[in-house]
Amino acid sequence: MSSSEQVFGRAWTYGGGAGKSAAEFWRDYSKGLTHEQRLAQVRFIARMMDDQFRVPGTNLRFGLDLVLGLVPGLGDAVTSAISLLIVHHAWQSGPRSSRWRACSATSASIS
Repeated sequence: MSSSEQVFGRAWTYGGGAGKSAAEFWRDYSKGLTHEQRLAQVRFIARMMDDQFRVPGTNLRFGLDLVLGLVPGLGDAVTSAISLLIVHHAWQSGPRSSRWRACSATSASIS
C-alpha cells in the first residue's frame, strides 16, 4: 500500500469521486478506512493546518490555518470544512467522549 493510500484511502488515490455528489463521495471515501488510516489522516491534516512550514532561521512554525485565515470569508469556510472532516473521522471511529470533544472544539473555532 502506498503512502497516499495509507493517508487518504483507496477511493481518493484512484479518483473515486468522479460523478458523485459531495455527500456520496464522503460516505464512500471513509467507508473502507481502518482506524489506523483515519488516525494517520487526522495527524496529516493537523500537521498541515498547524505547523507545516517554518520561518527560516527561527523555530517559529505555522500552517495553512494562518495562511488561509488571511483570506476574508473564504479562509474561514475552508478551515471550517477541514475541521469538519476531522470531526467526521472522530464520529466514525472514536468513543462518544472524543466525538463531543471534537464537536465542541470545532464549534468554538467556527464561531
